[in-house]
Amino acid sequence: MDSAPPLRVRWIGGVRGAWLYLDRAGPGGLGGWIAPDKPLELRWIEVQSGPIRIRASLTLDSERLAGRRLYRFNVNLPLSWPAHVKLAAAGKTLSLFVFARRKGGPIVLPAPPVAWRASEPNIAAYARALVVLAPIDWSFRRQRSQQLTLALSKHYEATYYLGPASLRLKGTPVAAEEHIVLPLLGSAPDLNLAERRFSAEEAFACSEGLSALLGNASVDVVVQFPSWRDVATRLRRARIVYDCIDDHGRLPHVTTPLEGDERALALEAELSVATSEALEGRLTMFGARNVLRSPNAGVGSSPDAWPHYRDAAIVYLGAIEEWFDFTLLESAAQAVPEAEVRVIGACNVALPPGLSRRIRFMGEMDHASAMRALSHARVGIIPFRRSALIDAVDPVKAYEYLAAGLPVVMTPMGAGHLTDAPGVSVAHDAASFRAAVARAYGETQPTDRDAFAAWAQRETWDTRAAAIVARLRD
Repeated sequence: MDSAPPLRVRWIGGVRGAWLYLDRAGPGGLGGWIAPDKPLELRWIEVQSGPIRIRASLTLDSERLAGRRLYRFNVNLPLSWPAHVKLAAAGKTLSLFVFARRKGGPIVLPAPPVAWRASEPNIAAYARALVVLAPIDWSFRRQRSQQLTLALSKHYEATYYLGPASLRLKGTPVAAEEHIVLPLLGSAPDLNLAERRFSAEEAFACSEGLSALLGNASVDVVVQFPSWRDVATRLRRARIVYDCIDDHGRLPHVTTPLEGDERALALEAELSVATSEALEGRLTMFGARNVLRSPNAGVGSSPDAWPHYRDAAIVYLGAIEEWFDFTLLESAAQAVPEAEVRVIGACNVALPPGLSRRIRFMGEMDHASAMRALSHARVGIIPFRRSALIDAVDPVKAYEYLAAGLPVVMTPMGAGHLTDAPGVSVAHDAASFRAAVARAYGETQPTDRDAFAAWAQRETWDTRAAAIVARLRD
């Protein structure tokens, strides 16, 4: 990696109000100096790169910056990235992660809790931070929460993603993909967001732990589950975005009342985002002053990476919950006698007896493996029972099917945006579902698959994120 020009960087986490200056970050190591705003005794700095760890003392420099002490450091370690950096200050150890990547031009060195951008020498890099309060953990199957966070993070200098694990576990923040940080606050280890609200003490502990990482940063907080409201509203200098993904109160595992928090979020949020027409109407009814319709999107393989031959397979990707219709699944198996029906995802309900032997339950897969599995199939299906919950759903899996070149057969749901897409058929009963699957399987041509993928490539997470950021700026 090339040497970066000198950077002047505001370090907002750990030591509040400290300034960290990076003189050098290249193959030769890491060097620079730290200037605390307040009198603070800094003792050592430690850098770990892969299995190699080196500790160096911090030297009090004779220089001054606006009355601040300057501590010089130099770590002669051939760095591979990311690197883990620890700083000892007044008896406690503070941690951050350092990443390096090249985006076509200058070196970009994002380092949570702020990004180090070497676009020009000696510039303060910090602008706004992003906090996502999600219903699922980062390591859970890749859904809107993770995909939208990845896309939004490109517009911010630092991104923090909190799921249930952030409440259960306590420790050093974990570096996720790109420059996204997963705080481990351990502030409510016994709390299930779907079963009860934060107590006042739990909400305070969570917000204070998060505020310690954010320091003086201005923050955009994306709330994706209403139970997080008590935390979001306690954050200082925070602008709230309510990303309404589902009709949460109708989910079978949700037992805590959510409508009060949803109504409050709709009124408090700078921007409310709805994934479907039904949810948009719900937010408007609650009195939201700024509502953006933002459907889901998908990530699929490029047509160039598709196999030359597709398996005789029909595929369903996602969890099997109480809204899953096994009668329609059986109809899909009957539609094409030579095809295997592959079900990819966790099964959370009892399987009915007598299912076709050509229905194969493959269990959970990581996202990359699931996308490869889609590119080998010929039809993607979404066999859901009709309900008020499903009427509000815009399924991510449909976008992923299309991105993989698959025609989609689905039951009616809140996905009005999808019904205009090429290759999407909506079936209202078992007979029409079976006929639609047979037609999609037998009639889809390679040129059709290219058209499906081309449509999906215009409906990207980056597009959704850009629209949200633009509305916030407006």
